[in-house]
Amino acid sequence: MAEGIFRHIDTLDEVEIAPGVHFRILVGSQLMFSVVRFAPHATVATHHHPHEQLGFLVDGELEMWIGDEHRHLRRGDVYAIPPDVPHGARTHDSVALVLDAFHPLREDYIKRFSSNRT
Repeated sequence: MAEGIFRHIDTLDEVEIAPGVHFRILVGSQLMFSVVRFAPHATVATHHHPHEQLGFLVDGELEMWIGDEHRHLRRGDVYAIPPDVPHGARTHDSVALVLDAFHPLREDYIKRFSSNRT
């Protein structure tokens, strides 16, 4: 059995993946979290990946698109993105904080970090 860990979000390394889009990850053996902080007027361009993604808008507002559907999300909204479906997001005048969960692990994200794995 793997050992558990306790961490504070501020102790996780942070990487800027696009202008104004910063993320931190916490990685388990089969599931990972990504905490994404968007500055005003920041964009994650349309992309897709083979991972299932579930998300929760912790704070702020965010415009998001999944496939051809666009939504204006507010604090408390959740979403599910199936594998390989194009999606993206952007903020307008406010900041946003998002918690995403991925399965399987995003090895591309893990390669950017060294100290965030359990």
